[in-house]
Amino acid sequence: MVRNVASSLVKIDRYGRVLIPREVRGKLGLKQGSPIEVKIRGDEVILRRVNTELHQRVDDWVKFIEQSAPKPFVTEIRSGDSKWLSREYCLRKLGL
Repeated sequence: MVRNVASSLVKIDRYGRVLIPREVRGKLGLKQGSPIEVKIRGDEVILRRVNTELHQRVDDWVKFIEQSAPKPFVTEIRSGDSKWLSREYCLRKLGL
């Protein structure tokens, strides 16, 4: 997929800030306080809009799965037991 690339020449101010041009902010839907991810790739600085709604939906899904997923066993396994049979039963079957 080829995207239209907006290009602008901007300068870093004395505080290390960069002003993102209005048209770029408008195309990306960036407003004051919008989260931006900053990455470095080689000699490039990449700014990416963070989709907070998506992050929240993923977090909600993870919580749901953790709470709703079926447990693999009806009873908890005691330390030293096989996952299928108790340690005592296995030892009795082996004659030990």
